[in-house]
Amino acid sequence: MNGLVIFDCDGVLVDTEVIASRVLADVLNAAGFPVLEHEMSAFVGMSGPAAYEVLAERFGRPIPEDVRVQVRAGFRAEIVCGLTPIPGVVELLDTLSVPSCIGSNSSHAHLQMTLGAAGLAERFTGRVFSAADVAKPKPHPDLFQHAARRMRIDTARCVVIEDSVHGVAAGKAAGMRVVGFTGGGHCAQDHDATLRAAGADATCEHMAALARLLAADGFARTQ
Repeated sequence: MNGLVIFDCDGVLVDTEVIASRVLADVLNAAGFPVLEHEMSAFVGMSGPAAYEVLAERFGRPIPEDVRVQVRAGFRAEIVCGLTPIPGVVELLDTLSVPSCIGSNSSHAHLQMTLGAAGLAERFTGRVFSAADVAKPKPHPDLFQHAARRMRIDTARCVVIEDSVHGVAAGKAAGMRVVGFTGGGHCAQDHDATLRAAGADATCEHMAALARLLAADGFARTQ
């Protein structure tokens, strides 16, 4: 069957959003930009440049490049210690009966590092798409439309797996079915309602539930 599953990376394939929020808050506070760690969850699903623009507006001054470098270094130091996929990801990928790819607002360097640390890089060789590849990141539809074109699949036959409001909005704007994933460590108890309010067609907390949803669409084999 002709179709495509597009996965966001952070918060869907790997549980990195909590790490990213902690590192960002620590570095910003040390650099004289006072923030609370829980406030950093507002940037889940945003591209790095977009997040720093919001922070610059908040503080009335740009976030220096050396701060951004420290954030990247701090994140790298955290994940190289041993990052594992979200439980059930490998099993899910093994059941897919249609092609899959990644569509993420993160940079290619970040995605290469994260997927490599989690042992997933070979699963998506040549099928990793970043906001750097398009003019506008999520919540605009450009990235998902680009992924569909590159994979030669009609947008109506694509299913997007997302954990953020920005990602859900982008998937719906691209004319795709969107499943909200709420199994990441950063997700609050009401995150499913948040994603549904953003337009998600369905939500699931575990990869086993996601496998059943995809199987119902004919995109995966039943386990």
